[in-house]
Amino acid sequence: MSFSFKKPIYTKQQLPNGTISPCYKFPIVTEWEMNEFIDSDITEESVNLLLTYSLESNHDLYKELLTQFQNTSKTLFTKQYTVDIFLKYFKHKIAALPSIKEGPASIIYKPVNIIIINGSFILEWSVYAESARIDIPDYEEATALPIEGLSINEESRPVSENTVVSPVTGTSDLSTELEEFDATEEDTQSTGTFELMNPSRQYEMRKVKEARLRAKLAQYKAEKAYSKYINKYGEDFSDDSDTSDESDEESESDF
Repeated sequence: MSFSFKKPIYTKQQLPNGTISPCYKFPIVTEWEMNEFIDSDITEESVNLLLTYSLESNHDLYKELLTQFQNTSKTLFTKQYTVDIFLKYFKHKIAALPSIKEGPASIIYKPVNIIIINGSFILEWSVYAESARIDIPDYEEATALPIEGLSINEESRPVSENTVVSPVTGTSDLSTELEEFDATEEDTQSTGTFELMNPSRQYEMRKVKEARLRAKLAQYKAEKAYSKYINKYGEDFSDDSDTSDESDEESESDF
């Protein structure tokens, strides 16, 4: 794993006791991340405990990071520090808690800065979380998957349970396909399965639904126009052929 460090950023920070202390921040450049799973609430305590556990599990990489830092920064210190001293005295700080507050979630830790302030060494971590909740969508329609070995025309046609497939070519013999079983809604609910319809049947069903919808809209429009007529003139009228034909033409032009 590769670790590198940018030039230190020098600032002055106020300590809790009110004194001012010089602060040196070494930004870390690395792709190293530690990924852990949590199924409880994501709090400061749980994140810190999980970080401690993860550092123990990734001790070799953590030690490698400190070794690279020791080799890179040794010319900046008046006193030389060994990696063992770093391991003993390094503290850890979470930059910010994740926005997700509830598990289950995947917690990702990434080292971002080494901070030296008031004689202390601090390794700062960025922490973010990704929800691990399983979300299975509700499928209203089933889509037939293409079967390997079928031609282009045959792939677009779902193979039913009663279709005989040649063991040599892997293609279906449509001449031996038996009559498709048309399951009723009651059968589908009792078995927990759904019917796989061929594309042509799905297309025809969609056309019927569209026609029914247009009919309902036309009926609604007619009733609204009739109500408006009655409110305006206060009397009914009898349909004749000319008026009916004209009304039908207007309805068709609207749709």
